[in-house]
Amino acid sequence: MPEHEMAGHHGRHAAHPKGASSAPQPQWGHGVRADSAATEPSAESPTEPPKRKKHRVFFWTFLVVQLIFLIWLILGIVSAAGAPDCVGLSQEDCEAATGLGATIGAGAIVAFWVAVDFILAVSYLIYRAAKRN
Repeated sequence: MPEHEMAGHHGRHAAHPKGASSAPQPQWGHGVRADSAATEPSAESPTEPPKRKKHRVFFWTFLVVQLIFLIWLILGIVSAAGAPDCVGLSQEDCEAATGLGATIGAGAIVAFWVAVDFILAVSYLIYRAAKRN
């Protein structure tokens, strides 16, 4: 068999010209490889149960927590924008106090949100480390 036919048919056993890669050449369209048949389950071997779909509990828990905090923040800001009860204060002082209170409230919600997300992240990392071992 000539050398060029042998190189196309048996990529790793053929002699390569100078400068050519010694890596095996892909053989497209030549059917199923002999070693791939060994990895497929045969009729004699017991079949393994199908893999369970991952439920991604942490992912959905994280999204629910984010939604709860977002709703809480929006409701807090909307309630602060309502008509304030400013008995005994001038209009200017009432608006300043309302704005300051809304800012402090929103800041507290965001700070609590960040703390809860940090705890969730650490919990997830611990879970992944325990699952890996």
